[in-house]
Amino acid sequence: MTAAVPAAVTASVVVVSRGRPAALTRCLATLRLQDHPATEIVVVACPAGAAAVAALGLESYLKLRPLPRDPLTGGLSDSLAHARNLGLQEAAGEIVAFTADDAMAEPPWLGRLVAAFMDSQVEAATGMVRAPDGLGPEPGAAWVDALGQVRPLETEGTMVSLHQGAPGSAVHLPAASMAFRRETLAAMGGFDPAFRVAMGGRDLALRLAAQELVTAVLPLAQAQQGAPAPSNPPRDLRAEIFERGAALGIFLRKHAARRDPAEAEAALQAAQRRRLIRAMVAGEIMPGDVDRLLALLAAGLTEGRAREIAPLLPVGPPSEPFRPFPG
Repeated sequence: MTAAVPAAVTASVVVVSRGRPAALTRCLATLRLQDHPATEIVVVACPAGAAAVAALGLESYLKLRPLPRDPLTGGLSDSLAHARNLGLQEAAGEIVAFTADDAMAEPPWLGRLVAAFMDSQVEAATGMVRAPDGLGPEPGAAWVDALGQVRPLETEGTMVSLHQGAPGSAVHLPAASMAFRRETLAAMGGFDPAFRVAMGGRDLALRLAAQELVTAVLPLAQAQQGAPAPSNPPRDLRAEIFERGAALGIFLRKHAARRDPAEAEAALQAAQRRRLIRAMVAGEIMPGDVDRLLALLAAGLTEGRAREIAPLLPVGPPSEPFRPFPG
């Protein structure tokens, strides 16, 4: 695990961006500073994100793909998992890393993640995501269980640690810092598109754990979370709250079918109530919106208990060869 990573190991970084062109610009600026020499960047973005890439003059240096369309509405798909899978499809690197468009990766982030895969037993890796002020890990390494709940995973300082998953217990994979062997992730079908805005990473982590695969935790592979964005328009907030409920309903069906869902559902409702009250105090929503939005959360849970969960098919090879990104 301490050996230098061979420069010949190719790595793709996938970034999905919707409605945050300024954040995407900052994210790409940090990806240009990565110290791993054999890197390509795959961006799956809305028109505003594509325009940001063009403004940077990077169109010919990375793989840019439009966000997929919803087959029913014709609008941009709200499935983050679907967009990530599109990025995975285009990624030609042996290792595929994912980060969020509002995250800023430190220069050694990718090289350290890739180095973990020099140990042949490692199939996934994750680093630390620091708070927007940069003053500490947030939330740090964690386990996720079959109810979708997380608990701390103790690490020894800056030491790399390996953790074998087991059914119902997996290393949490934060959206801003996770990496996989492409072959393994593609064979698993990537991310489950049933999870449109939340819990897709937790679902994937538990699917990896069910196969007892090994995940590496690298405290020094760090990315910093961006500052909170302005509140979504009310319509988008309603859709997001609904989908958070649906995500938990689907997650519990997949991973805790024989468990009482009450604990997990109550935890989600309490967390979202706290969030909405903070938004109300900040003047972002009206007092009457809190109960209405919590009702949508409950409706989402009901939807998630019935939404179709389609089988995941393997992801095929990329349509284009590896495209080195100049650093």
